[in-house]
Amino acid sequence: MERPQKAPIVLAAGLFILAAVAEISTGRSRSLQDDGGERARVAALAGVDEALAHGDAAAALQAWQRAYEAGRLNHGWRGLVEAADAGVRIESEARGTAGPRARWVYLAALDRARGAIRGGDHAGGRRLFAARRS
Repeated sequence: MERPQKAPIVLAAGLFILAAVAEISTGRSRSLQDDGGERARVAALAGVDEALAHGDAAAALQAWQRAYEAGRLNHGWRGLVEAADAGVRIESEARGTAGPRARWVYLAALDRARGAIRGGDHAGGRRLFAARRS
């Protein structure tokens, strides 16, 4: 009677664990509530680009505000970076409208990314948002 080899089973289990960790760390596993916020953020970013295509800076700023809020409510950093990118696009079309705030949003995203790398709870991001509101 031959002895079953355990190496393929152990290797498959190890790969499964690595895939699960990668899925969790990249934020691909989201709740349904996050999907609604994600859809709102993507729609708002599309609204920014559409308003800029029509030359409507005021509508672009309103859509950018919605994109920023959706990114802020999400606990990740990618939404904030995309909102800041949209702010830079608005600033390139209408000088003096979004540049300073876009820089601040980039800093908040950087702070959230640092917290994610350290495994923190985004306390630094909350401090930045609290300072901005006061």
